[in-house]
Amino acid sequence: MPYKLGKKPARFPKELPKLRDRLVAPLPAPVLPFGYGLTDSYPMAENDTYGDCTIAGKVHCDEVVAAVLKQTYTYPGDQAVLAGYAQLLGCTVQELEGDPTQYDTGLDLATVIQAWSAPGGFLGSQIVGAASIDKSDYELLEQALYSFGFLYVGVQLPTTAQTQFPGDWHNVSTGQPIEGGHCIILNGAQTAVGAEPTHPGLNLITWGADIACTEAWWGNFGEEAWCVIPAAYEQANHDALANIDLAAMKADIAALQAAT
Repeated sequence: MPYKLGKKPARFPKELPKLRDRLVAPLPAPVLPFGYGLTDSYPMAENDTYGDCTIAGKVHCDEVVAAVLKQTYTYPGDQAVLAGYAQLLGCTVQELEGDPTQYDTGLDLATVIQAWSAPGGFLGSQIVGAASIDKSDYELLEQALYSFGFLYVGVQLPTTAQTQFPGDWHNVSTGQPIEGGHCIILNGAQTAVGAEPTHPGLNLITWGADIACTEAWWGNFGEEAWCVIPAAYEQANHDALANIDLAAMKADIAALQAAT
């Protein structure tokens, strides 16, 4: 495989609720197609060498946030990414580089969310809220994407994804062999995906590229979706915050930090 995976099975900490439980008003219906940061260049963030897709995904989230807020994004660099990955693995960069077979074990998204929401943040940014969306709740998935610009998600990647990339990930049967878990970023939605022009789908970022998957592909292989609230959105008074109970989400994060 030319690219690496590295997402461990989905874990849902009891301190973090469903997004529907933190809405104080319905999210607006999206106007398709839409997307955020679609013309940006995204770093590989070492995900062709290590199974740090959860960290690369966090980096790509930060870049989309900058695009939403019309700010300049500066990539922290490969060494900073590796240092952050090693920190959450509980090893040093030297150990990771010297013996990846032992130390390059991947992470679950919840572990990154925990670090990302800690006081002072993680790898240059902080989130102040996080809530999950049921993978089958496609309506809310699109609404949250439209309102917040991105979702931090995990999939169980079929073998066909490697051969289709950098083209779109389109519908294949659920009987496909699974290579493993992978973290990607959703950053838009569209009325039709090029590989299956009659099927709606989602824009996504993976391995430094902005591609798409069909709704059916997501239904078959999506595993988890997280709406995370960047501290930068609170600082900018982002419009979408009016639809959520941010105080409650901050309390959720405080409970998550207290539990660790």
